Amino acid sequence: MAALLHDIGKFYQRADTGSVKTSKFLKEYCKDESSFCPMFNGIYSHKHVLWTAQFIDDYSAVFNQLADSDIGSISNKNNLTNLAACHHLKNEQLSDLGKIVKEADCLSSGMDRDKAYQDAQDEMGWDSFKKKRMISILQTINKKTESDEVWQHIPVEAMVLSKDYFPKQKFDKEPDYLKLWESFKGEFNFIQANTYHAFSETLLNLLLKYTSCIPASTIDFPDVSLYDHLKTTAAIAVCLYDWRQEKKKSENPFLLIGADFSGIQPYIYQIVSKYAAKNLKGRSFYLKLLSDTIVRFLLKELGLYRANIVYNSGGGFYLLAPNTEKVRASLSNAVNKIEKQLFETHGTALYVAIDSVELSKDALLHKNGQSLGNVWGDLFQKRDKKKSSKFSVQMLSNYKSFFEPFMQGGNAKRDSITGEEFLPDEKINEKGDLRLKTTTHDQIKIGEKLRETNLLVVKEGDPLPYWKDKVHISPLNLGFTYYFLTKTENTKPTTKGKKITTWDNTKNVKRWK
Repeated sequence: MAALLHDIGKFYQRADTGSVKTSKFLKEYCKDESSFCPMFNGIYSHKHVLWTAQFIDDYSAVFNQLADSDIGSISNKNNLTNLAACHHLKNEQLSDLGKIVKEADCLSSGMDRDKAYQDAQDEMGWDSFKKKRMISILQTINKKTESDEVWQHIPVEAMVLSKDYFPKQKFDKEPDYLKLWESFKGEFNFIQANTYHAFSETLLNLLLKYTSCIPASTIDFPDVSLYDHLKTTAAIAVCLYDWRQEKKKSENPFLLIGADFSGIQPYIYQIVSKYAAKNLKGRSFYLKLLSDTIVRFLLKELGLYRANIVYNSGGGFYLLAPNTEKVRASLSNAVNKIEKQLFETHGTALYVAIDSVELSKDALLHKNGQSLGNVWGDLFQKRDKKKSSKFSVQMLSNYKSFFEPFMQGGNAKRDSITGEEFLPDEKINEKGDLRLKTTTHDQIKIGEKLRETNLLVVKEGDPLPYWKDKVHISPLNLGFTYYFLTKTENTKPTTKGKKITTWDNTKNVKRWK
């Protein structure tokens, strides 16, 4: 939580109309620069951390309840305030946990901060950073400096599926950070999660909505959002913490886990009958849910957060995990289960190659001859090599399924849409005059329902009994059920202690309850 909130002050500070001395938000306790800010050339710098401390103080009741401790005690170096707001101080001023947050911040920034540097957000020209907008990262390809061309900038607005959110060259008004901040606070106040994990995941998605348009740094080239910086800092901090708990540590603290699906195109277009359009639509979305389910399952098995997802789209995903013995063993077991469930559900039609490589701190910083590019290359090679030995573990444990006949052929009953043969004891779903496999049947229902769906609800664990009549699917039976609901179908869950994820299309934000 401290890593996720360490730079929330950059957002809060931009919404303020004054400097430290004239701030309308900072209380006297949070104006104490000597407690939070480092000294540079005789003056205090990195003053955004004061607003970070103020944000935590503003919501101390919420954080105290989640952490079951006094987060505001200045004497406790391990409370949320000090861990989040003191990350620019020298190591000797920090606790061991504070050093983790500081190091995660440095690694996320890709900068070696052993040497102090001046923060542009000081009292002299202190408000100039409020006017600087983010540049679209797509426009930076093969560009070396900010002055290379006329840049397109991202509007300082909450993320929304609208043409107004596209980058533009000119804007009629200066960024309205106060309005954006008030909207963020309004939604933050309505987080109803009653567990630490659920709260942090909901907060992560609120940050996605409101800080994806804010530059993480206005000193350097402004092509990285505050959201991406906060997210990666949190992911790195989680990894560093777990890695440091190891008695026999590996040299490299991180694992970069990569996955790639094969067989997607043949699977999507394996359609031979009517309902083809709805089945095609349902199948395409089903594959997205399949990838999402596997990611959720891995995060659960490895004890990670959604901040640890580097990328998940287009038939592949990447996760950042701690390089510990427990994680390596859990990853191996999880991959075996995923492959087993995938084979039992889809045979050899679909396969996902999952592998990992170690990642060093130097690679994140591009130091000592190491780089992320080389790490990605190594991961691609390992992942592609695994594709040449698909289902090798299943072959050893279930030889008959791969090398002995198990289909009937001839006049055996087949799925009316895909042409796949039904197994002897397999359930046959009737739809009019069609006979469908359960997966095909569910995909058609998804295709029919998607147009009117407003809410996608993800339930971890057993399915919800009061929504059993709603359109839902549990890909690979890995413990996650997806419900497709309209606004009128959405009723408030009554079970306690259950984790539910809701994606609201109208507000473009996820909420965990």
